[in-house]
Amino acid sequence: MVDGPYTTQLQAGLGLISETVRFLQMWQKGLSAQQLFRLALESGAFPTVSARRLRNMIVEAFAPRYLVDEGRPARVLKILLVGVPPADLRQMFFLYTCRATPILADFVREVYWHKYEAGAARIAKDEARRFILQGVARGLTASQWSDTTVTRVSTYLLGISADYGLLGPVRAAARPIVPFRITPLTACILAYDLHFRELTDKSVV
Repeated sequence: MVDGPYTTQLQAGLGLISETVRFLQMWQKGLSAQQLFRLALESGAFPTVSARRLRNMIVEAFAPRYLVDEGRPARVLKILLVGVPPADLRQMFFLYTCRATPILADFVREVYWHKYEAGAARIAKDEARRFILQGVARGLTASQWSDTTVTRVSTYLLGISADYGLLGPVRAAARPIVPFRITPLTACILAYDLHFRELTDKSVV
């Protein structure tokens, strides 16, 4: 997990499922975020995306999630692109995004799972706002966030949770909770990942 304050980094891109697949296909070991951006820009594969938007997606969203630890997440995912079902890929994207984004990881742990286990049907935007305000009050942001920023990031949290299959489409300022279970392949990959990070068997479980 990344240690650090909550940020507004999700504004660079939410789940970016299809874009992440394309970036991984283009990426090669040793390629930096800036080099990948230039490669993606010159490829013409994103004709409807502005250069600034493309750079933000790669430098501020893709790189922190997948190019950390000498590109280890990207190396693993690039292998999985061939023959792995989309559901498994999406869960791996979710895992690495949570590791890179403390505010999302905490939202899932402190709000989503609590609501899920309680049998709740939906998560409202106001609940996401309340979670963020509590984080601000606890000093988890580098500075005080304006009400506009809090509202914007609460929308991002619900949106990216929907992208990764935890929530459904917006209905009356709330999103329905979708049954979410780890797939067997994701569980296997995660167990190996944790094992090779030198966790004990008990810790891995």
